[in-house]
Amino acid sequence: MTANLRRLLAPQRLVVVGGNAAEAAVRSCRAIGYEGEIWPVNPRRSRMDGVQCFPDLAQLPGVPDAAFVSVPREQTISVVAELARLGTGGVVCHASGYAEDGVHGEELQRDLVAAAGEMALIGPNCLGLLNYLDGAALWPEQHGGRRVDRGVAIITQSGNIGQNLSMQRRSLPLAQLVTVGNRAVTGVLDVVEAMLDDPRITAIGMQLEELPEGARMSRVALEALRRRVPLVVLKSGSSELGARVTLSHTSSLAGSDVLCDALFRRVGIVRVHRLEAFLETLKLLHTWGALTGSRVASASCSGGEAAYVADLAHRQGLMLQDFPAATVSRLHAVLGDRVSVRNPLDYHTYIWGDEGALTECFSAFLGSGADAHLLVLDFPRADRCDLQEFETAVRAFTAAHWAAGSRACVVSSLPEGLPEEIGLQLMAVGIAPMQGVADCLAAISAACQVGRAQAGVSAILPVEVVAARTSSS
Repeated sequence: MTANLRRLLAPQRLVVVGGNAAEAAVRSCRAIGYEGEIWPVNPRRSRMDGVQCFPDLAQLPGVPDAAFVSVPREQTISVVAELARLGTGGVVCHASGYAEDGVHGEELQRDLVAAAGEMALIGPNCLGLLNYLDGAALWPEQHGGRRVDRGVAIITQSGNIGQNLSMQRRSLPLAQLVTVGNRAVTGVLDVVEAMLDDPRITAIGMQLEELPEGARMSRVALEALRRRVPLVVLKSGSSELGARVTLSHTSSLAGSDVLCDALFRRVGIVRVHRLEAFLETLKLLHTWGALTGSRVASASCSGGEAAYVADLAHRQGLMLQDFPAATVSRLHAVLGDRVSVRNPLDYHTYIWGDEGALTECFSAFLGSGADAHLLVLDFPRADRCDLQEFETAVRAFTAAHWAAGSRACVVSSLPEGLPEEIGLQLMAVGIAPMQGVADCLAAISAACQVGRAQAGVSAILPVEVVAARTSSS
């Protein structure tokens, strides 16, 4: 299964079966620069988006690595069986109406599983997958991603949430997105294991509607710790109503929220409760990786922002230690006697717009020895205001970061305060573009949690070992 799943996730040859949805997949692949072979199959069309169609699977010129199938649910089963006979690596089944749709749907899903044989199968009842590393889009709808060389992977049970996440404007480099739907054959942990083998994937996010099998999840999480690939989970179904909605949506049982939290803490999985925090945490972990310490330094040109950072950092268990004497001396030299130099730093606006002075200020700040450095900066509206001085501040911070090499981020107080184009510039030079102070500090705390788990992974026992020892005592 693992080898076939890798073929599905990163195909060199793919086939699409169906009508308009299949053509949308062809269009998406071509739009993001897929360089492999694409074989559309439709007996009533001659071409899809300019690509020659084949009348049936028997006429294909070779064996596909991956297939996207968007035909009615009963027909899907026979198509999947034929793909399996051809030796296809894996298939995305777009159709719904299976286990989430009553007794007859459950029977159809059992038939689908039998038809798949040794193939990997994503779905049914899903949108499919997007691979922005290799340009493969087994996906029937619009999506908002772009090609990347490395980045985070996201696995979700919800097609709509997956599509929404692809549209994010938070400068997050999205490498792969997989919507697993009903998970009839291939589950979330299967996908995680396959992704851990790809060194281009820096962190993995899972939007779950139920907890996968606990013992296996602990083993996968420990392997992720050993490979230094952080795992982040956003799990729904924590309320009674949410659990009922989850059951009707993808036939999933949400499971005990208390048990989920206990498992996640034990094996170093970060749990978040909001989509915004999900994306910001993945972004920080992509840019910085895990943290080995919790010392934070903050700089802004506002006393109110400094106090806000201090309060939120305290709630996250982060330390705002005093600057060392050498840093204080350098900051006094550039800021003057009217500025009180402390952490968090309010550097006022006396040097605002002076790129040289700002660069020296930020160089001193980034040399403070903290584990994480925050520059709080909100851009004004581009349609009504002049951005020039704010762009000057970003250039100065970037220059200082090049010299210092310390972990740094630019964080806006409000999510909309950091334009995407500025975020992409920062990401390109290794500065995390964070949107929202609260989510940023929570992400830093999460990076510390991952760092502690990675450092102690050799001492963390898998769940089944703990259970065996407990039962025998």
